[in-house]
Formats: sequence, C-alpha cells, structure tokens
Amino acid sequence: MPPAVVVRAAGAVRLRAVGQRDRRHAPLHTNAPPQRIELIHTTSPQIPPSTPTPSPTPVPTPFSFVWLPDTQQLAYHTPEALEAAGAWIAAHIESANIVAVLHTGGLVDNGYKQWQWDNLALALDQFRDELLYFPVAGNHDLGVKLQEYDAYLAQDFLNAFPEEQKFAGGKALYEPLDAGDLHLLLLGVGWGAEKEPGLTAWLDGVMDLHGDRTCILLLHGYLSGEGRVSSAGRFAHEQIVARYPNIRLVLCGHSTGYAALTESFDDDGDGVAERAVHALMYNIQGYRYYGAMRLLTFDPVARTIAVASFSPYRGEPLEPIDEYGPLDFTLTDAF
Repeated sequence: MPPAVVVRAAGAVRLRAVGQRDRRHAPLHTNAPPQRIELIHTTSPQIPPSTPTPSPTPVPTPFSFVWLPDTQQLAYHTPEALEAAGAWIAAHIESANIVAVLHTGGLVDNGYKQWQWDNLALALDQFRDELLYFPVAGNHDLGVKLQEYDAYLAQDFLNAFPEEQKFAGGKALYEPLDAGDLHLLLLGVGWGAEKEPGLTAWLDGVMDLHGDRTCILLLHGYLSGEGRVSSAGRFAHEQIVARYPNIRLVLCGHSTGYAALTESFDDDGDGVAERAVHALMYNIQGYRYYGAMRLLTFDPVARTIAVASFSPYRGEPLEPIDEYGPLDFTLTDAF
C-alpha cells in the first residue's frame, strides 16, 4: 500500500510518496519497489502587517487650585465653617481635579492661641494626606502685636516641606509642581519676611533652579481694596515680581474685599512689555461670606484661569459687592 500523504499547518513538514501514481489509476497487483519518502518544507503565506492607527495626541487636562483667603475669624469663632470648607475640598478632589490648597495668610486670629490652630485643623485634617497644603503667614499668624514667627513655625503643616525648600524655617517656601502638562513653581513669602537678612539671595537661588517654571507667588499683603499695590506690597512688587520674569500670578489677602490688577513688565529692556502679571486679592470676612473660598481652574490649552468664588458653609451663591465688581471671571493670557 502506498504511504499516506501528510500535510500539516504552515511551517510544518509534508510527506509525499515519490514515484506513486494516483491511487485511482494504479493496477490491482504490482511488483513495484518500496516507496522512497521525500521531505518537502512548506511555509505559510505572508500576511502583510496591518498599519496601526496612531493614538490621538492627549489634550492636557484642566486642573484646579483651592484658594483659602483670610480664615482668621473662622478660626476664632466659626470653626464649623472651616470644617465645611475641608469637607468640600475632600469631596471634590477628583471631580474638580484639585492639585493643591493655597492659603494666603491670616490663617488664625492669634498665632499664639493653640486652640485656634486646632480649629484650623478641622479643615486641614480632611485633605492633608491627599493634597499639598501651601500657606504663607499673615500678620495675625504672628500674634498681631507680638509679630514673632515662633508659633507659626512650630505648626506641623510646615513639616511637609524639606528644609531646602524653606527660608528661615518657613518664613518663605517653595514647591515645584507639575499639572496638566504645565511646570509650575509655587513661591510663598510670608508677612515681614523681607526683613530677614538673606531673603533676596535665597530667592535668587530658587529662581536659578526653577526659573523655567511658571511661578505663582503667594503673599499676605500686596493689593489694596482699590486694586493698587499697597504699602505692604511695595517690596514684593519691586524686588520680587519685577525681578523674576517667570512670575505670572500673584495671590494675596489682608486688605478687605476683593480686587484684581494686571500689569505688564518689560523683562529684556527693549522698551516693549512682554509679560503680563495678574494679581488677585481676596478677603471677604463678613457674615454673608463666611467660609468663602475660591476655585482657580487652569486650562493648559487656552492658557486661561477661571475664578469661581463660593462658600460651602453658606451653601448659597455669593452676591458681588458693587464697589469691588464681579466675583467670578476668567483670566486670559494667564501663563
């Protein structure tokens, strides 16, 4: 009987009987010699690879900062408003894509009253393990009359910052932060820190390391309620904002009300101003606005910052104050 023909899948070996005629035409009896087997290697047909569909370029995701203004009255007699603020922040970390909480001073009414720091912790404890908390000291945090930093510098929230990111223990501090494809630098200079020897040299060193990052500067005092640079803000205006071309946004409190100022700076000395700096002041402490905060939403594509003002404690829309203008607006050419 002739050997069987065996054919396997691609790349296998097929066996063929050599010299064997088709079985249908073979005689019934034959004296033919034994069959010889030849190995024939087969290959599968080549299937051209499909061209992969390129993935779309990801669009940078908008992100937000929560901005806490002066909370001194809340720490003194309305701790439940602080608790409401902390609860709102914790509940909206994902939906608002919050990356940090900024505090522009006036954290407590008297920095030498520990119970007021305990009241502030009602807010901080709700998000401190999930979000960066970045504060600067205000005049009340230094004891108002005493004006010393000891009590403020002893607060545990400053332990989150490495020593190399702090000046004089925390009178000024910085934090590099990446969000939404933006490389940012948070820089805070507390109340009266300019009186400390070596501040300018420290700032120069920070900018030598991180001058390529877009800088958000936090101060306690900078603008007046009329939207002008105040006496408390003159040093920062002349020696910080004007000197470092990566500063694009300044946040402050201290003065009563809220205000905005946009200034242009000629950084290269060619007579043409090429840098816009937006400065915002926010400090609403009256009963109607207890617990008021702001959400700053950055759109990396449009280069805008949407400013929304609200109070989780009051639970109702805030009414703009005529003399200060709108509470909610959008900054363009913001970074």
